[in-house]
Amino acid sequence: MEIHPPHGPIHSWQELAVQLATITAGILIALSLDGVREWRHERALVREARENLSREIAANLKEVDGENKTVAARQAKVDALLAVVEDAMARKPSNVHQIDIGANIADLNAAGWQTAERMGALAHMDYGEVQRYSKLYSYQQLFADQQHRTVEHAIAAITAATGDPFSVPIRDLEILRERLRQLRADLLVEEQFGTRLSEEYRKVLP
Repeated sequence: MEIHPPHGPIHSWQELAVQLATITAGILIALSLDGVREWRHERALVREARENLSREIAANLKEVDGENKTVAARQAKVDALLAVVEDAMARKPSNVHQIDIGANIADLNAAGWQTAERMGALAHMDYGEVQRYSKLYSYQQLFADQQHRTVEHAIAAITAATGDPFSVPIRDLEILRERLRQLRADLLVEEQFGTRLSEEYRKVLP
């Protein structure tokens, strides 16, 4: 924005008043145009952020729903292996020779949320809307952390389960049983977190 002073001498107070009014009007118009441009930029920034968040949340919802469907089968595998361990500890014969516990992690993203924060879009959103997104992504992180704990315990159980359980010392079988019980508890917590997260995703989607 450039403001140019009037050319030539001013001969009366009336001419001065006209010149000042003209300059003032020019400044106000320029400021208004700048304000409109800034408002449009902010609106576009918020619109793009909402679109990115909606796509990201929809994709995360699909991942979590898919993961939730596998939990029951994974719990059943852990229960089956627990039964084998109990039989081995009692030195009872078993027809089960191999069980794949499995370890799954949903591929959840937060790039849309992080980008909206870095670009300043959140500052132009309604406070309540930002709070909803913030709580959602915080809960998403809790679910992701729980998934990693479950996988760590699954790996520990798988490592301990190598070999023929009927030739393993009782003490080692007791350790394996405790790890499997921990994994069973982890899967229960993961299932609860996943169900809740799926519900929260649906609340914020348009």
